[in-house]
Amino acid sequence: MQKTLADALALKPCPFCAGPASMLKSVTFKCYGVECEKCPAQLGVVFDSYGDPEHRYASPEEAAAAWNQRAGEGVKVPAHG
Repeated sequence: MQKTLADALALKPCPFCAGPASMLKSVTFKCYGVECEKCPAQLGVVFDSYGDPEHRYASPEEAAAAWNQRAGEGVKVPAHG
């Protein structure tokens, strides 16, 4: 089954507090990020000391995929024998 745009933009709960997440869009820098609505966790639109975004996600799909990645997912652990 092929992923729809809605599936690609569905955000998992915050990995730190399980709060809901929201997509952010920086019009100035033309990039996207994600933030938790409950705690200060953010991804993407976090600014460095010069006022530029540290990480730039060019699309909402890219930002959602980065937010939704969890440690250990997609990692195959070899069986001990």
